Formats: sequence, C-alpha cells, structure tokens
Amino acid sequence: DRKISFKDTNFDYIFKRWDYFPSLHFSFNLKEGTEIKSSYTRRIRRPRPFMLEPFITWIDAYNVRKGNPELKPEYIDSYELSLIFPFLKGTIIFETYLREVYNAIEMVRVPYNDSVLMMTNENVGTSYTGGLEITYNLSPFKFLSLNFLSDFYYYRLKGNLLNENFEKENSSYNLRLNINSFIAKSLRFQTILNYEGERETSQGKRGRVYFVDLSVQKFFLGRNLSLNLQLRDIFGTSGHLYEGKGDNYNFVQSFNPKTPLLIFTITYNCLLYTSDA
Repeated sequence: DRKISFKDTNFDYIFKRWDYFPSLHFSFNLKEGTEIKSSYTRRIRRPRPFMLEPFITWIDAYNVRKGNPELKPEYIDSYELSLIFPFLKGTIIFETYLREVYNAIEMVRVPYNDSVLMMTNENVGTSYTGGLEITYNLSPFKFLSLNFLSDFYYYRLKGNLLNENFEKENSSYNLRLNINSFIAKSLRFQTILNYEGERETSQGKRGRVYFVDLSVQKFFLGRNLSLNLQLRDIFGTSGHLYEGKGDNYNFVQSFNPKTPLLIFTITYNCLLYTSDA
C-alpha cells in the first residue's frame, strides 16, 4: 500500500495490491556428509526511496538524476537444486539455479538537453538468469580457512524501453575468494579477491569489475568488544566503464571511485535483560 503525493499539486501515485510469497524446500541425505537440496521461493524487491523521488538532482555538469514514483517492485521466482558433499578437508557445493525477475528495475539514461544526460529508473521488462555456482569451503589448518565461489551463468533480458521492444543476452562469470587467517583466537585477518564479468543491460553493457579488500579484526572482553579495520579496493582497480546507446545518441560513462578506502569500526555487544522465566 504505497501512496506518493506532492504538495500543492493534484498528482498522486498509488500502488496497492495483495501479494503472496510461497516457498517450498526439500532435503535428501544420501549418505554421511552428502546431501541434495531443492527449493522454490518467490520474493519481492521494493524500490529504494531515492528511486521514487521525481526531483532533478545535478550530479555534475553533464549528468542529472530523477526518480520515478511510478516504479513497481520486482518479483522474483527462484528455483535451486544443489548437491553438497565432503571433499578433501572441506565441503564442496554444486548448485544450479534459475531466477526470473518480473518488472526488472534498471537505471536508464535519456537526454535532458543537448549536452546533459538524465539518469532515472524504469521497469524495463523481465530477466532470466540460469547458471551453476560452485562453492568450496576448505580449512587446511586450524588457523586458516578458505572460501571459493564461482558463478557461471547465462542472462537474458526482454522488455520495452522508451516505447521500443528489445532483447539482450550474454554469458559471463563471477569469481570470489575469501581467505581468513586466525593469528590468535582474538585476532583475525581477512583477504577478499573479487571479479565480476561483463553484464548486458537494457541500453548497453557494464564492463568487468575486480578488486581486493583487506581487513583485520581484534576481539576483547570475551569477544563482546571488537575493533575492525578495513581497507577496500587496495589497488584502486574497481573502476569500470558503462557503454550504451539510445535513440540517436551514444554514451560512455567511466566510474572511478576514490580508493583505497579506509574504514574503522567499533562494535560492542551487551546483554541488557535476562529472565529465568
């Protein structure tokens, strides 16, 4: 039940409906440590508030942003089948999946004037993603654990944008490696290596993204107090290109975050109330 109104105007944007979100899960134990799982779930992803604000915001001299109060939420049907079994000193998981996204939300670019592009969000159509994920969790030593994730997939997006039908498809892959090392029970180091392949969109293609993050975490007071120091994108490689085209115009956007980024976090956990009842 969503209603967006604008002061001193007669514009009201209303989205109201009942939804249902069923889920179904099966699990089969074949032998010790080996398991087959299957599932179906229906999910929703609602627009974030800034996506709904229909006000012009200047980003720089060549780009403005405007929200879309008529956005509908995305509805996701997810089908998964996985096989889990021990391998060497760890556990390996093979998972096949199919995800259908209805009312897929994307940021699109349209001319604002002769020299400025406007970025806004639209429900561009329906996307289909099918693939294979391979996860390997390994603990070769007590002080070291590794988590490797690879995702190989086929992606297709079909819909209508700016009154034109379109269909895009591509095959790509993502890779991720987490390395956790425990120098002591109260001190942990983590290294994350991440790679995301190229991805088709309704208007073009997003380039590949890769980066490395480091963090160190120190625990105190029986792990109730923790200090965490993160260094994100330590080599400054997370920048990427987005290339696209519209009706009688082409555009290239370069994203170059100011990295590396240093983040310091303090966390304290405390029990405020207990009861013997």
